[in-house]
Amino acid sequence: MANRRQSTALSNLGASGANSRASLGAPRLAAHKSAKTPGRASASGRKSLLGRPSVGGRRSMLPAKSPLLKPRSSSIYSGRGSSAFLDGPKKDTRPIKDKQWQAEQGEALIEFLIATNYNHHISPKILMQPTRKDFECIFQFLYRLIDPHMEFSNKFEDDVILIFKRLRYPFEVKKSALHAVGSPQYWPSLLAALSWLLETIKYSMAVEHDSESIDFTSSEDPTQDDVAEKLTYQYLQGAYKSFLAGEDEQEVDEFFGPHYEEKQRLLDEEIVRLTTEKTQMEARMSTLESGESLLSGISKKRDDFIGDVDKFHKFIGQLTDRKASLEQTKMALEQEEATFIAELKHLEAQKAQLVQQISGQTVSAVDVQNMNIEREKKREALRAAEASVESTTNEIYEAERRVTTHVETISELVASFNKRGSEIRVIPANAKYAGGLDLQLRSVPAGSEDEGNVNLDLKAFLKPALKKLKEAHNAKCHQAQEDLITLKDQANQAVDRVSDKQAALDDMKNTIAKIEGEAETAKAEEEKLEALQGDRVSVEADISRIKAEHEDQVSSLQKEIDEAKANHEQLRLKCGTEQQEMEAKVRATLDMVTDHKMYIHNSLRQIERHTTTIKQQIESSLS
Repeated sequence: MANRRQSTALSNLGASGANSRASLGAPRLAAHKSAKTPGRASASGRKSLLGRPSVGGRRSMLPAKSPLLKPRSSSIYSGRGSSAFLDGPKKDTRPIKDKQWQAEQGEALIEFLIATNYNHHISPKILMQPTRKDFECIFQFLYRLIDPHMEFSNKFEDDVILIFKRLRYPFEVKKSALHAVGSPQYWPSLLAALSWLLETIKYSMAVEHDSESIDFTSSEDPTQDDVAEKLTYQYLQGAYKSFLAGEDEQEVDEFFGPHYEEKQRLLDEEIVRLTTEKTQMEARMSTLESGESLLSGISKKRDDFIGDVDKFHKFIGQLTDRKASLEQTKMALEQEEATFIAELKHLEAQKAQLVQQISGQTVSAVDVQNMNIEREKKREALRAAEASVESTTNEIYEAERRVTTHVETISELVASFNKRGSEIRVIPANAKYAGGLDLQLRSVPAGSEDEGNVNLDLKAFLKPALKKLKEAHNAKCHQAQEDLITLKDQANQAVDRVSDKQAALDDMKNTIAKIEGEAETAKAEEEKLEALQGDRVSVEADISRIKAEHEDQVSSLQKEIDEAKANHEQLRLKCGTEQQEMEAKVRATLDMVTDHKMYIHNSLRQIERHTTTIKQQIESSLS
């Protein structure tokens, strides 16, 4: 098959023909390359399923003044052409009449159309005898991969012939063949033309893929020497194609600048990443040297292993129960087998009687042949019934295995719910926030009659209980907020009292100053007022006493204010923290319970439907 595929139309072109044929359009390739280079952004970012860049943002290979409609003055489209076309159409050496070759080419064409999102139905049956509409859709789809802006005229046959000529197809495409596409006379040559067009498209894609821009984010090292050579080759290639298209080539700085800017950016990012990794490794090294993190990690693993031991003990108990259940099932099957054996012996006895009766009867050869045929039919029916019973047994075993898996999943979810409830202190019933409610879930282990069921009604009891706890917590939060407001009022009243005391203190200071002035006056007239000396001493004592009392009152009030502010701040922070924690925990718990309930509901529905289906199949097979 591989050798046959190699003998394609491309092999008919020699070295000179392959090198001298016109490209798929210099304007197309030049525009496509300029769209891929930085500074000439493509207008469309669509990617093909084949991994090559989309040609949706490039210019058409056949623009408004298409070379299909008007010959170009370029040497590519005029002057000397490929030597394959100087002597007229050549004889097609491909085995186009071979059915195997046609099947191979049809398979390759279907595979390519599916990979490129062909928007019509396609199958090997269609390609055996296609209609003109099928050929038209396939050809237009393939050619638009080369020139997405091509608009076909009403004369489709003329467009096809002209396109194949401009693409340098080495064989003649007849108009009569395009009028009778599906005829056995013309379809092989048209299939060969489509195969050649497909190979041309694949070749164009491979060339474009090989000449893609350098990707500095790929696994190859962007500092290698061949990167500069590739960029230089791409620039020269684009400049030469621009020259052939009659356009100005791209500036050197404009082409190379973005590439090396991207390279510099990637190197800077790599330096930052390595610096970050170095910092992380140093921190990890210091942590390992301290030994605290390693010890705590080992302790945590030890606790996890201890918990896993308990889980394994529980799982072993479940497996033991499951084993007992399977043994009971095995005993039932053995009894059923014994019943079948007894029935078989009875049937064999009946068979012996029938054989004895038949041996005493005179039958013809035709009757014997009919009986043999009927016996073979009965044997086939018996084998089919045995296969059906075996298949049903396997399905029952698979259903039981899935039920066991679901039960284990339910047990894990129940354990996760109980663990989360213990963390937020709502489980067990004597927990801090449980409110006397027993919210702990317990699942029936595998192997029991009610395996997978839980002890609480999730919708009727658990969800309302959690809602009630949430409402109680919200009420406590509201009460704490009210207490906070009361403390704020008390603090404001204390501040007012301090202000009043401060005013009284100012009045006392004024009085003291006045008294001190009078004392100074009295002292200046000491000789005249010796009789008032005793009064002055008494007044000074009163002043000292008043000062001491005032200072004591001020320090006491200040201490009360500080304590009130500290208590207020502590209560506010504690209230806010507890409110946020409880809201987050209650919300997470409700989400987990809801998801768990929906998962259990859906699992039970699936198990019920599957069990019903198996039951119906068993009943139908037994009946």
